Parts: sequence; structure tokens; C-alpha cells
Amino acid sequence: MRAAITAITASAVVLLFWATPHAQAPVLAIVGATIIDGTGAAPITDGTILVSGDRITAVGPRAQVTVPAGATRVDAAGQWAVPGFIDTNVH
Repeated sequence: MRAAITAITASAVVLLFWATPHAQAPVLAIVGATIIDGTGAAPITDGTILVSGDRITAVGPRAQVTVPAGATRVDAAGQWAVPGFIDTNVH
């Protein structure tokens, strides 16, 4: 009987853990940079790049990208950024 109660309690703890919202990844906002998006479009001046965890979640002009409260801001004014490039030339 005691083992059955322990198993039920352990199952309840696991279910509560998975049902509880987990903390979101911290957001990094790189603001003010000139951004080249690699599509051939004109560079975005005074742009913003949002990074959540290991993913780029938004790229665009500062006026069109909302930076979430609590995000870490990096002032990139006067800098150039090319988000999303990866080195695929590995041997």
C-alpha cells in the first residue's frame, strides 16, 4: 500500500512539473545597428535584432520591433550586423 501511494505521489509531482509553465529564455535586444539581412534588400538602418535563447526571433527597423520588458539591450549604434550567418564550410 505504501509503495502504491509513493508511486502516485511521484506521478503527481511529475505531472505538476510538466504542467507548470517553464521560464522563458532570456531575450537579448541588439539595437541601433545597420542590418544586412542577406536577401538583397537595402540595409536596415537603426535596426533591432531580438534573440531569445539560441534563436533570432525578430529583425527589423527599431520602430517596428518591440523589445520586451526585461530584455538585455546592447547598443550597436554605428555597427553593422548580419544576423543568421553560419559557417557551413566545415571539413
